[in-house]
Amino acid sequence: MALHSSYSHPVLRCWQTAATSLSVENFIYPLFVTDDPDAVEDIGSLPDQRRYGVNRLEEFVGPLVSKGLRSVLIFGVSSKIEKDATGSGADASDTPAIVAIRKLRSAFP
Repeated sequence: MALHSSYSHPVLRCWQTAATSLSVENFIYPLFVTDDPDAVEDIGSLPDQRRYGVNRLEEFVGPLVSKGLRSVLIFGVSSKIEKDATGSGADASDTPAIVAIRKLRSAFP
């Protein structure tokens, strides 16, 4: 019998198992989101990576989800939010990351 932590999400519970197999379910895709809703921008320092606007997320993420992707790590890149030492604008309701979370939860419940 295995003792599991109190993680409530099935993906987190799956990661905590003692199994050592590697599958598509183990991967987390880095997703860069910009505040231009219709943008697809190349990231010069990261070959083959792009920043997506929220209106373009579903068309990009959809095929990955259909192949078994279960998790993304969202990096919001905003040109409209003033940066400060404490990151006070990071959880504003209109930041690219927060808007992307709402969009992805709606598209892939």
